[in-house]
Amino acid sequence: MLCASISGFDPTRLNRQFIASLLAKMPVLLVWNNPSLPCPDIGAKCLRMPQDLLDNKYVAPLSEAECSEYLLMDDDVVFSHYTLECLSLALHNTSALVSAPLRSMRTVRGGKLQQTSNRSEFHAAVPQLLLVRREALLMYARDRQSDVGRCDDFAFAKVLYACLLYTSPSPRDS
Repeated sequence: MLCASISGFDPTRLNRQFIASLLAKMPVLLVWNNPSLPCPDIGAKCLRMPQDLLDNKYVAPLSEAECSEYLLMDDDVVFSHYTLECLSLALHNTSALVSAPLRSMRTVRGGKLQQTSNRSEFHAAVPQLLLVRREALLMYARDRQSDVGRCDDFAFAKVLYACLLYTSPSPRDS
């Protein structure tokens, strides 16, 4: 079963019409990362987190829903059903644990995240939309408690690099 998990912080960024269309297709969990505001009523189950951590995006869905696959997304992401079909086909036609539409990478320069297309540098992937098998999230949860500790973004990057099916744009799309 596929479940959607939306990481939210700002109620003005939530696209209620888009979330309603997701709710018609699958269970949806709102992982609410803003401890100073109540969970917005969007018709989905809301899990209010005590702190705003990237970690919440990857761990909270495991405790709330028994799904074989999770569609993890930021609160401001909107995509077509074709995108979901493409991610699903990519995931199901391979042994990959993660499928993501990574169009560009972000790198840190001068303390700020910047977009770059130079693929020869080291990059940190900060995906806004992922289709993830349960095994990948379990791997992440295990790794974050062992050698990596609470460096949540690095722990998930470790899982991504171990099992990511990278779908890059064609050269004419760049």
